[in-house]
Amino acid sequence: MPKVGILQVNPQTFWKRGGGEIHAEKYLNLLPTFGFEAEKFDFNEARFYDIIHIFGANPQLSEWGRYAMKEGIKVVCTPILFPSGNMLKYRVFLKLGEFLPFPTTLELRKKLLQDCHHLIANTGVEKTYLCRAYGIEEDKITVIGTGVDASVTNWQANGQLPARLPNNYVLMVGRVTPLKGQARVMKLLENTDFNLVLCGPPDLYEATYIKEIRDLIDKNPSRFFWIEGLPPGSYDLKNLYASSMCHLLFSDTDVAPLVNMEAAALGTVVCSRPHITVKEILGDLAVYADEHNLRHKLEEIRNLDPEKRKSLTRRLRLHIRQNYTWEKIAEDTATIYADLLR
Repeated sequence: MPKVGILQVNPQTFWKRGGGEIHAEKYLNLLPTFGFEAEKFDFNEARFYDIIHIFGANPQLSEWGRYAMKEGIKVVCTPILFPSGNMLKYRVFLKLGEFLPFPTTLELRKKLLQDCHHLIANTGVEKTYLCRAYGIEEDKITVIGTGVDASVTNWQANGQLPARLPNNYVLMVGRVTPLKGQARVMKLLENTDFNLVLCGPPDLYEATYIKEIRDLIDKNPSRFFWIEGLPPGSYDLKNLYASSMCHLLFSDTDVAPLVNMEAAALGTVVCSRPHITVKEILGDLAVYADEHNLRHKLEEIRNLDPEKRKSLTRRLRLHIRQNYTWEKIAEDTATIYADLLR
């Protein structure tokens, strides 16, 4: 059985895992089903892999692909890069970097992307970004999304609200950090009657932001709540999703957010900022909101006719079941591995 080493070094999430770490873990669990032994990359046994699969496009990994290729090892990378609409600035800065006596972060990232046999983009717009900003050939990139366990799309809640939480709450799952925009949402909802539940660990490197979050909760103790993390895949987390009025993603950037997939698969309405990646994945099955219309959109969700809500959430679950399960993702990735080893 060919052996795959999953290589992931991300200083920002090394201490507390996020979506990228869950993504890699699913590969570890599922690849044996499709004919590949998989393990976390062992630095002491580096030469004994048939394939190295790199997760993340971090500069710290810029030379790993090059040296692995010299050893005859096949290299695959899932960059997890948010696609920018301004491709020109990347090409300009990469060109300017050629005249500097030291490599820039962009150059190190480009080196990582180029020194791979194949790249896996999570969306079509990410693929376009990799091609236009970094000059990667189109046929070197395959689009494979992120997802949920297939069983999740059939999961049923017991109808009981999680303890101590109000009815009709807006849920935000994810690390509590400035990038995710929880404080902005809290300020927008502070003088309304919407209930808000945060679920996720605090970013310990953002002490000022965490204090701001705690202060806002202290000012609104009957409407703002924070559950500081639940185990991924746990019953309590699933029930938290399924019992919510909607799940809200309000981050500044996101590639293919797992929380949207989980919310959709568990039968709740998905509300998100209109990122091009999210719109590609969910299309007209999601509700899109920004700072100017968030309260209005949440009001529309709260007032949804029960039958319309049921129809929307049923279509969401079906969409995820057919297109975005980890089982399908691992199988599609195994096909890429097999092609590289032929």
